[in-house]
Amino acid sequence: MLYDVNNFESHDYHVAQDKIGYIEQDNVVFNVVYRYKTLFAYYLENEKGKISRKSLEENVSVYIKCGSFSYAEIPLQFMYIMGVTGTLETLSDPEKDVIQNVYKIVKNTYSPSVFGKNNLKFTEKDDIMIETSDDYFNTIKREIDARLVGKAEGKRAVLIFFDSEKTLKEFYESPALLLIKESVAKLTEEASPEEKEILIKRATVPGQITLLTRIFGRGTDFICYDESVVTNGGTHVIQTFLSEETSEEVQIKGRTARQGDFGSYSMVLLDRDLEKFHITKENIEDVKQGKGLLVTLWNAVMQPKKVDTIYGILDAMRTDLFKTQYETNRKHVEHAKEKHQVAQKFLSNLYSGDINSVRKFLVEENKGADPNSESRTVCLMDATSSMVHLLNSCKNTVSTMF
Repeated sequence: MLYDVNNFESHDYHVAQDKIGYIEQDNVVFNVVYRYKTLFAYYLENEKGKISRKSLEENVSVYIKCGSFSYAEIPLQFMYIMGVTGTLETLSDPEKDVIQNVYKIVKNTYSPSVFGKNNLKFTEKDDIMIETSDDYFNTIKREIDARLVGKAEGKRAVLIFFDSEKTLKEFYESPALLLIKESVAKLTEEASPEEKEILIKRATVPGQITLLTRIFGRGTDFICYDESVVTNGGTHVIQTFLSEETSEEVQIKGRTARQGDFGSYSMVLLDRDLEKFHITKENIEDVKQGKGLLVTLWNAVMQPKKVDTIYGILDAMRTDLFKTQYETNRKHVEHAKEKHQVAQKFLSNLYSGDINSVRKFLVEENKGADPNSESRTVCLMDATSSMVHLLNSCKNTVSTMF
């Protein structure tokens, strides 16, 4: 509590509906607390007049930690596991291995679409652009202009997905967008449910340009009701970053050409963003000149394979990155499993009335710092360029250390 009162302003929170909320997925949620940081945020916002006294008093409490539970372990307690996904075929070998050997799902059923073949237009040769920082925003703008033009008289709609709100806002405020800025809509996690509903409906009308963060690339339905957009080629989607997982890319592509409609997709990528995938400018140039690139793909035989397209490089190298991160995450899941089992034992003791064990567990989980000792540790992490793929590993290791 003493620590958090000195540091609570450093964490991001949102004040809405007379409550303190946090961004999760594409919403602001109000059922999450960050230790006592949330409590002191309530006090501060009450002093500012943004939080009522009633709301403050409802949220003043002492938090007691009752264990940690692992999302990876909870499904194992379910009687049945059922699911529907359009990205099952894009799962990597390690992911398929987890589904089969951990969760014991051994049968997959693939159902063809009732709408027939997918009408998405995307060619790996012509629809991927890799640019320097000098041309990146200008190329996105040119791609927007080109894709707005339909096959017949009339305009299409364009959705542009960014990897972060920061990049989206940089593009929105850039000179590249200056002349059309007033007619461009932007949708981020901070928008209210009402704003989201309005902007999502408006995103597919003729001539509409909408900037979105990546979270809206999964599960958000951009339904096109305007026949002129459909007859002009449908909605066009531009992705401005390379997804680390193929499944996310498939989902973003799926925001258009839905249910038998027409649509198209393209990528505009920043060359320096590809460094975390160990893709160099020389790799790209070699492929463009027809030399190809020899890579070792993550599969059962681990044999080197020559790729001779830009998309082939992007896909092969992100698969290799995923392999590295997956191994780190697997170790983290094992560590979380140990805490999960201890917390489950606590629940059992609680149910059985073993008060001594319950008391011992709660004391252990809620220990504060030793009042007779003081230390300050600063961890500096280099997450630039080629080191980015190790960031998760660094975070997990530091967490384990503390």
